Amino acid sequence: MSTNATDIAEINVIGSILLNPGSFQLIDLRTEDFYFALHQNIFQTISDLSRNGEIIDPVTVQAKLEAKGQKIPAEILRSFASVTVTAANVEEYARIVKNASLIRSLKSMSSEMQDVHDTDDGQEILVRSIKKLDELMQNGTPVDVIDSVSALLDLHEYRNAISEKPDGEFIRTGFENLDRILGGGLLKGGYYILAARTSMGKTSVALQMADNVAGYHGNVLFVSLEMSVRQMTAKRISRLTGIPNMKILTGSLSADEYRKFGDAASTLAEIPVILNKRVSASVADVQTMAVRVNPCLIIIDYLGLIRPGSRRKSKYEEITEISHDLKALALKLNIP
Repeated sequence: MSTNATDIAEINVIGSILLNPGSFQLIDLRTEDFYFALHQNIFQTISDLSRNGEIIDPVTVQAKLEAKGQKIPAEILRSFASVTVTAANVEEYARIVKNASLIRSLKSMSSEMQDVHDTDDGQEILVRSIKKLDELMQNGTPVDVIDSVSALLDLHEYRNAISEKPDGEFIRTGFENLDRILGGGLLKGGYYILAARTSMGKTSVALQMADNVAGYHGNVLFVSLEMSVRQMTAKRISRLTGIPNMKILTGSLSADEYRKFGDAASTLAEIPVILNKRVSASVADVQTMAVRVNPCLIIIDYLGLIRPGSRRKSKYEEITEISHDLKALALKLNIP
């Protein structure tokens, strides 16, 4: 592969991540897989930000680079994002970068073999070559693999764990019939969609589930992208008191209603449901919030309002990419 093609692929990998930080979770690249030093520095910085649960965008990447004494103009980082057509192809870009890295390593190894002399120890060279090839196989494989014995041992350990603690791999929703249908609750690492027609009560059900789960298991992150914190809190109070939601927000309350309001507020204060303050979020924003609050469950209301990594695509492509990224996030955090 030409250096120019490698350059383009590396730029598109970085550009995809800057457009949609969730793309970083979809690829398996090392800093040394990049050929150009500039790209290595940028990718390493992105890796550091991701590991620390920090926001990834041209501004934060530039600031992190400057903190390490590496000054890169912001326009260069912005140009990476601008030349990338879509972040949806990040896995293909990463495959090209990984393949180019593997080819360079093989060429380097071939060059070393040409320097072998007749007086060298052939057995030692063979062992060294096999070791290097094994390293290349490990580093050049884009997807982790597991043999049957290891997979069976993993399943055996999993069975032992859930036998000792039946709820260990599930998050109970508090809806008994739903938990039974799901086989015990929401599976850790699972991705679920609650679907219904407009105004059928999806948000109310999701909020009740959030309160139930938080009461059983701990922190629940509820990301609402169509209601403010005040509106969401009023809905929670309304469910416990029977006072209409709009009356809580805009009307006057009777003495009895104020008493109910106070009792409900005291109850909800003990339930660790964390709400987002901004009515706008991308998958990367959700990940950042999750790293900060360490939830056992993330609920997003709703999927169609999540800010996409790139708007240069159809709505279908946006939803597909967002769903893919959310599933990857669930697996990474091992929570539903």
